[in-house]
Amino acid sequence: MPIEQNKTFEADELRTFVGNKKNESWVAYGLERKTKAVVAIQTGRRTKINLTSVIQPILESEPKKIRTDGLNIYRYLIPEKLHTVSEHLTNKTEHMNLNLRTHPTLRIKTLE
Repeated sequence: MPIEQNKTFEADELRTFVGNKKNESWVAYGLERKTKAVVAIQTGRRTKINLTSVIQPILESEPKKIRTDGLNIYRYLIPEKLHTVSEHLTNKTEHMNLNLRTHPTLRIKTLE
């Protein structure tokens, strides 16, 4: 299902562990701010390549804005005119991260 155009999105990452604390992994995802629908998701290391697979589909939807936290990789992936950096403006993703940490059986709503 295509991502709706001209919307505001948030992107964030969630650190998790597989099996034990030595096996760190990241879940990077983008969500549409109003509906909280996850529009892109990637697991693995927190690298430019993995974050690109989350940001690229959002950019193709001609977004109004993309909000992220202060992770410096996003500055290289998102055009400045579309990018807003603020921990306070990414409260939807931070709230979802908290829910996933405290309620691991919760399902993430996706567009698929």
